[in-house]
Amino acid sequence: MEAVVSTQSTWEAVVSTQSTWKQWYQRRVHGQTDDEDAPAAEAAPATRTTPNPNRVYIGNVSFDTTKEDLVAFMEKAGKIVKSTIPYNEKRGQIRGYALFEFETQEEAQKAVDELHDEELDGRKMLIREDKGKVRRKRKPRPNRNKTRGAEKTEVDTSTDL
Repeated sequence: MEAVVSTQSTWEAVVSTQSTWKQWYQRRVHGQTDDEDAPAAEAAPATRTTPNPNRVYIGNVSFDTTKEDLVAFMEKAGKIVKSTIPYNEKRGQIRGYALFEFETQEEAQKAVDELHDEELDGRKMLIREDKGKVRRKRKPRPNRNKTRGAEKTEVDTSTDL
């Protein structure tokens, strides 16, 4: 009879260890809590900053276009207050898009209405109103620098002769 009890207690120990490992695996790999039915932790939805009505986005810009040519093209719509033209220093080229802020909302709308689909350096410009910058909240990554298992031990690598 005692053999049955010890076997049963051993079995309970094995089952509890498996559930502990299962919980650890779910937390570590899937980001789940102790609740088995809980879905994995998802990244928060992306949010946008408040769009500026005086700013426009320009896409489909040729890599061969210079900053001066792009500014001159956009000045057809009105006075430019600020321009953001991402530039790839390594290649010496524009990255293919830009943002321009005009003095008034009417000038920004004029740029969208009149300059959209106009050609610059053989490419049709995509010009639209500013939608705001996308802010993404990402799920934090687990700390991968922790040691697994035993403590780290220092090894003396000095050579004394």
